Amino acid sequence: FEVEVERSRSGAWIFLSAASHTTSEVRLIDAAAPRAAPRLVEPREAGHEYDLDHSGDSFYVRSNAAGRNFALYRAPVAAPGRASWQLLRAHDPGAQLVAVQAFAKHLVLTERAAALTRFRIVELPGGADHLVAMPESAYAAQPGPNEEFDTPLFRYLYESPTTPDSVLDYRIAERRSELLKRDQVPGYDGTRYEVARIEATAGDGTLV
Repeated sequence: FEVEVERSRSGAWIFLSAASHTTSEVRLIDAAAPRAAPRLVEPREAGHEYDLDHSGDSFYVRSNAAGRNFALYRAPVAAPGRASWQLLRAHDPGAQLVAVQAFAKHLVLTERAAALTRFRIVELPGGADHLVAMPESAYAAQPGPNEEFDTPLFRYLYESPTTPDSVLDYRIAERRSELLKRDQVPGYDGTRYEVARIEATAGDGTLV
């Protein structure tokens, strides 16, 4: 097992996580009372992986209890154990929930579907959601540094076979991405190339 200690983006909680490749557990310390004994969220169980983030009066828990692609739950701060988990997004056989980031007014869910990473914005409160639009059909993306808790932006990193490494801010209210930085490649003209994603069905019926 590896042990990690980190503070929630909200600044309100300290997470003590112990995890192997297949099992995890988390303990909590109120950041306002750092000498208090850690409080266990859910006892370690072989094969059960979970992690969480915090916003307002809730923890948002990513757990594989219902399936290998993980589901999303909400738990009250006062009782964060599994008995209190409320399902927000069910396990999806076609999309893996890779990570959950909680902010003051929204969640960002990093998902993996059809061999691509995508970002789903979930409004708090209410739960309305939408996906961040990507400009090309084949690309690589990942969350960037997002240290600010109360922010209208989500920063992410993007590249593709025709687009050099880029840093973008997604303006959530406007649903648009703003380019902040892009690596310069001497002599390269991206307008001379295009990206296409081509799929075919293999002999065993698998889409590749």
